[in-house]
Amino acid sequence: DVAFIAAEGLDAVDGMTFSHEEDARIAAMMSKRAGKTVALATARKLSTHDFFTGVTPAQIDLLISDCEDEVVLAPFVAAGIKILISRTETTGAEIKDITAA
Repeated sequence: DVAFIAAEGLDAVDGMTFSHEEDARIAAMMSKRAGKTVALATARKLSTHDFFTGVTPAQIDLLISDCEDEVVLAPFVAAGIKILISRTETTGAEIKDITAA
């Protein structure tokens, strides 16, 4: 099973953070029960932090984001998180795997 989770904040040190403790608990439970955890975060949510941690960086298998800034993404890559960049253009969505060899 795969858990797709979006949070208020996501950074490479604390992971996925939430404004409400119950949301963090639910995210933690989803991640624990899933075989893989996918973090969904827009560029503005990356490298931000909220009150409660629900999913640590070690629990995140994949980050899907619209962020293409390599400086912002570097800490996530260093933490071992695979990253897919999702872009929407007039021709449709494109996904780019920046962690592929």
